[in-house]
Amino acid sequence: MDEKAKVQIAGEFSATELEEIIIELAKVRSGMAPAVPETPEADLDREILVQDDPLFTVRTLAGGGLRVWLRNEGTGWQAFQLSEDQRKRLAEFLNQPPGHTFTKH
Repeated sequence: MDEKAKVQIAGEFSATELEEIIIELAKVRSGMAPAVPETPEADLDREILVQDDPLFTVRTLAGGGLRVWLRNEGTGWQAFQLSEDQRKRLAEFLNQPPGHTFTKH
């Protein structure tokens, strides 16, 4: 894993072009050290972008898992693939009373 990446960006970009740049930057970041923390609490010293009421789409996968897409107004659509076990834990969490917290995945 690399600890540094060299990036030079100049010019004018359309929204689509910026999305492509963001995706490429995210790919580079995913291979860098230190890795993104596994819990949000471990990263509280930096600003976290929060979006209220995001659009989302969920599809069941053939193996029993889920593919979840969440739309962020700044970074675009993000896809997450959950295993069948993760899907079951998510369903269990969603059936808990309000105020319940699930932090282990």
